[in-house]
Amino acid sequence: MINIKETLIGSSFKNNILSPIVLCFVLIPEAVLFSIIAGVSPLIGIYTVIILSLITAILGGKAGLISGPSAAIAIIIAALSYKIKESIPDPFLYKLLHNQELSTYIFQHILVATIFAGLFQLLIGIFKLGKYIRLVPQYMIFGFVNGLAILIITTQLYLLKGESYTFYALFAGTIFILYYFSKYSKYIPVTLIALVIISSISYFFNLDTKKVGDIVNLSVALPHFYVPTVHLSKETLLIIVPYSLLIAVVGLLQSLITLCMLDEMSQKRSRDNQECIAQGAGNMACGFFGAMAGSVMLSQSMINFKNGAQGRLSTLLVSLILISFILYFSAYVMYVPLAVLLGILFMVALNILQWQNMHRIKYMSKLEKFLLIAITLITILTELHIAFLVCTFTVFIFYTMRNLHISVKEDLKEYRIKTYEFKGAICFNNIDEFKSLLCIENDPTYVILDFKNARIVDQEALDALDQIALEYKKKKAQLRIRYLSPDCKQNLTTAKAYCEYNEDEPQYKVALDL
Repeated sequence: MINIKETLIGSSFKNNILSPIVLCFVLIPEAVLFSIIAGVSPLIGIYTVIILSLITAILGGKAGLISGPSAAIAIIIAALSYKIKESIPDPFLYKLLHNQELSTYIFQHILVATIFAGLFQLLIGIFKLGKYIRLVPQYMIFGFVNGLAILIITTQLYLLKGESYTFYALFAGTIFILYYFSKYSKYIPVTLIALVIISSISYFFNLDTKKVGDIVNLSVALPHFYVPTVHLSKETLLIIVPYSLLIAVVGLLQSLITLCMLDEMSQKRSRDNQECIAQGAGNMACGFFGAMAGSVMLSQSMINFKNGAQGRLSTLLVSLILISFILYFSAYVMYVPLAVLLGILFMVALNILQWQNMHRIKYMSKLEKFLLIAITLITILTELHIAFLVCTFTVFIFYTMRNLHISVKEDLKEYRIKTYEFKGAICFNNIDEFKSLLCIENDPTYVILDFKNARIVDQEALDALDQIALEYKKKKAQLRIRYLSPDCKQNLTTAKAYCEYNEDEPQYKVALDL
């Protein structure tokens, strides 16, 4: 049964109120930055945060997520804009330029692409395809996340170039406060402490440093509903649909990988397919309300969870507070120094780095270590969506190859203990083969199922293992199951009681029907 109070406010009502205030200060310049990258008005990214946060707060697959524009999606939209401009015939292009309507014309196509992307995501969620992001091996997630963290850090360092000594001092002061006061984060979000202290110093001493007001004017009206005016010819669809599909896939990969990371922090399983539906509905709404596509934002969601705000109220308040900021408090937001925002993002990037998981590397094979390093480098050296696609393709090849090599080793010793050693990936398409490898009726009293060189992939494989355990139980056999991942064991029913817990057990997720 759903606990409404826990879902709405998590474990702390106070943190669910205070954390969104901090997030809004961080979200504004980042949303503006991604809007500029995409080639649209600076306010479009803020509209995206408002709309996506409002819808995902209600429909999302995990409480406490923050959604908005992302670097990867902004880059795809920029590429789409260039493609649309290239496709315009010269006479019509000259007319648009003469009437100063080119940007509006391109933006209408971006809105249509956003609507299509949302529709694709909605269908992925409805047909329960989102769960398969759990098939991405953990070392690939580590590689991507570490690469993303390094990109964030290098971006911050680039933005610091050429600034004043005052800017550097405020930046360093922010990092010092975040580090020193982190032990008090249980009582009040440490990012809010840094925000208040540094902003107060800047305001009362009238320091000459860049502020939010220097990059955007927030005193504007809110978005309204309208249908984009685009002639959907065959040629237009051939341009828009591929980019829409790319936005949908990249957005969901980024969103669901973030869910994987936050599941580790909260020890609570997300509903992947529900999040796909929420993101799809949110992006469709963005298209109809004049905003660009977005996804779950890793850095901001991490800030929210680190601040102890893991309820839906925090996500809802982000949307409502941003609306209030735009309508009533934009003058105050203008005084916040950019240095404090960069300092917060810099520390978040350091927290994103998977230091706590480095000990798992020693349990990885040489191939897994190579792929971890490769994904990290691809993420750093190329565009994010390329890293996503390489990761997806590698996983596909990985499972295709492993599915062809399922075998069993039987070890009969003097104590009549029979050991089955499985090799390969066990999923919906080889369940019958998996079951046929067992001789339950003729097995001795003591049986061991060893999955050290195998992996349970999806819900169907879990159900098969539960059924096997039930058959051994009926036979009154002494069954032991070794080397399943924690996530796998947690989602078993009958077989859970027969699982062993080992220090060097594998770390992977299972694709569940959630």
